[in-house]
Amino acid sequence: MGVAAVAEVATSQSVPTFDPKKERFDQSSFIGRFSKMILACDPFLMTYSDETARAYKEMVDDYENLLQNLPN
Repeated sequence: MGVAAVAEVATSQSVPTFDPKKERFDQSSFIGRFSKMILACDPFLMTYSDETARAYKEMVDDYENLLQNLPN
């Protein structure tokens, strides 16, 4: 299990509703700041191509539209 997976498991009980405009973790606590940095520094993220990263960014940027138009 990678470090990022450990951070995911350790914080999974306190994950808020997704909102790309807000912080996922409580930045006033050490564990919140630590979890944010662990997930941001996950070396696996470097395996994604530029094209894939752009596609994921577009999905995040357009998440409200995607949620309203979910496939059946």
